Amino acid sequence: MPTTFFRRLQTKWMDPMHSLPFQLKDMSFSLQPVVQAVYGIKSHVYLENPTVVMALEIHFVSLSCLIFIASLASTPVNSEQTQGPYFAFSWLSDNNTFQAGDVATIKIKVLGEFDRSKGNAFSPKITVNGKMGNSCFVSGVLLDVAGEDTDTWRILFTPIRVGVFNVFIEDGPFHVFDSSLHFEVKAGKIYASACIASWRDLENEFEAGAKATVLIVPRDAFGNNVTSTGQELRPFNFTVSELYENGSIANVPDITHIGWNEFGQIILEFIATKSGNLLLHVEGGNQALNGCPLLYKVNPGPVDVSNCEATWKFETNVWQIFSKMETCIHQKDKYGNPVLGFYEFDTNVFEEEMNLSIPLADMSFTEVMPGIQLCSFSLLEPGNFLLTISDTKHNRSISNMPFSFNVFIGNVSTPRAGNNSIRQAEIALAPSEIAPVSSVDLGKNSTGNSKVLASAFNVIYTPEKSGIYEIYVFCGNVLLNSGHSFRKEVRAGEVNVSLSTIQKFSLRAPKMIENEMAVQLVDSFFNPVLSQQSRLTLEIASVNKSGFSSGMFVDNDNGTYCIRYAVKDVGAYEMCVSFDGKRLSPCPLGVNMYGVEYFPKANDDNISVWEDESIAFDVLANDYFAGNNASIVELSKPDRGSLLQNGNLFRYTPYKDYYGNDSFTYTLSDVNGNLASASAIISVLNIPPQFISFPIQLQATEDVIGPRCHGTVRTWPSVTQSLFNFDEGG
Repeated sequence: MPTTFFRRLQTKWMDPMHSLPFQLKDMSFSLQPVVQAVYGIKSHVYLENPTVVMALEIHFVSLSCLIFIASLASTPVNSEQTQGPYFAFSWLSDNNTFQAGDVATIKIKVLGEFDRSKGNAFSPKITVNGKMGNSCFVSGVLLDVAGEDTDTWRILFTPIRVGVFNVFIEDGPFHVFDSSLHFEVKAGKIYASACIASWRDLENEFEAGAKATVLIVPRDAFGNNVTSTGQELRPFNFTVSELYENGSIANVPDITHIGWNEFGQIILEFIATKSGNLLLHVEGGNQALNGCPLLYKVNPGPVDVSNCEATWKFETNVWQIFSKMETCIHQKDKYGNPVLGFYEFDTNVFEEEMNLSIPLADMSFTEVMPGIQLCSFSLLEPGNFLLTISDTKHNRSISNMPFSFNVFIGNVSTPRAGNNSIRQAEIALAPSEIAPVSSVDLGKNSTGNSKVLASAFNVIYTPEKSGIYEIYVFCGNVLLNSGHSFRKEVRAGEVNVSLSTIQKFSLRAPKMIENEMAVQLVDSFFNPVLSQQSRLTLEIASVNKSGFSSGMFVDNDNGTYCIRYAVKDVGAYEMCVSFDGKRLSPCPLGVNMYGVEYFPKANDDNISVWEDESIAFDVLANDYFAGNNASIVELSKPDRGSLLQNGNLFRYTPYKDYYGNDSFTYTLSDVNGNLASASAIISVLNIPPQFISFPIQLQATEDVIGPRCHGTVRTWPSVTQSLFNFDEGG
């Protein structure tokens, strides 16, 4: 329909509510097809002489739209305006519903002529719900109007918040003030580290064996609540682990139930079995949930007699007559947790051959530590016996009963000749976990009728691990050497070349740059051997030896030795490391030397983003790699925000209300398989204070403190402050 111009026309607008006409007089305006299309106006034009009456049938238009059209109509139109250009906006594929993180596209339709040669640049500003450009609602706002073909012009942005939003497009020089577009955003997929974990009903104290329930508020990568209860949870692989307060693993319980509740939250249940003050770590897809670890306390359950254990003061079953047998009873519940208090046990001793009960006159039970009782009684008869500790009332015995032991006659301190009083000798080493004994030889050397010793033993042992040993020698339950230990230091043996290896080296290395190689020296028991750097040599085994230089081996004080070398020319080289002339494996070691440009170089990225907003960036943009082709092969996760990856492009969104520093690391691989690593250092900036009402006075006087103003300032997110008039004394 051609554009129709009317001069000083009289238009009758019919109000369907009151059927009373009202008039807009003395108007000069252009009714364009784009206006008709946007606002749904159907026009029927009737020419009357001398008055032109235009009757309009309106399907959907508000009073504000009428005022807007009237304001456009109040300006006379000249010949240039008839040529345009005019602009119309619509959603690509008529799609105005998006998932958070999708790319929204607005098509730009140019009507009329657009001449770039006149220096005109179409540069509209986009405002979403009152916030212009990138904001907490949208990110990555991009105006794509560079092409000569105006049919390809677009406005793109990424919605990041759930809700219904209005779009206002403005370009003053072209008289563009379009507010016709709106869009809806729905939550994205669950992003584990953005989900918030907490104890249901704030209950964080349980008894061992009770069901513990964790409430998870599911959120997407942009912090939106995910309320779709139909989303499958199995792919997220939720796991829980229990930690001690020092961070070490206490237990990894099985999840007994996981699912959605009626409020769109995830319920995760497990059985709390480990007692103590613990920390619960909840993960989904190897990502820790926000709010973890969760503090909680598990109290032990009642004593389970069959789960209690007895430990002996000395690891021996041979006791001297008239000494006291002492054993510790560890009170435990069903799950092996120590139970505090004093539980009554019954103790019986039976003669092994005759199965006769032996009376115990001085049997006693003493609580030596919370949850641990010391059971003791005197050994008054020699022979072989069985010890049982039980709860006869419930006919249940503790777990490691009966205990078989022997009582011998003799006096270690004043032995008599030939009485064979020493029946057994033992060695205890400290720290035993790093210094096991491979063999102990108790060689007996009888002294005949000597009045000094009845028997003499040569205790021979072979330690396998180097370190400091505390050696204790027992005769039955009697500690020899007046209770004192023998302190010995065991050093590593001679280097075993066949077991020592080259640990760190590169098959491809840059020329003219120092490269590092490391070797490990061990003895026959794999103990690290120290201080042997002077006996190590790096040598070139290939014919090509030009431009090769190396330093000296450096002792790392842990059995490893490092050396740096450099090669001047590109080529293939063979190297060997020798110890006293004996070569370590692998030998020869083939190394290919390349120019520096062959290897990638990753540089750290410094990123800034406003609190509650989102930012996209390419971490490889400032990195160097051959072939203009590289890929991310390893990536860590930031601690204070979500990170989405699309090829080399990342989108980082800080957790809601967080500001401060965050970071992650990445490793790239080029076309040749070479690796390089760098970090992205992210600064999340605090939102500055914002005016939510404007001051009614903003004046200043010479030599007087000013300006005088009052209003309200919002200091994000919710704290407000009032501005008062400042006087000279204030």
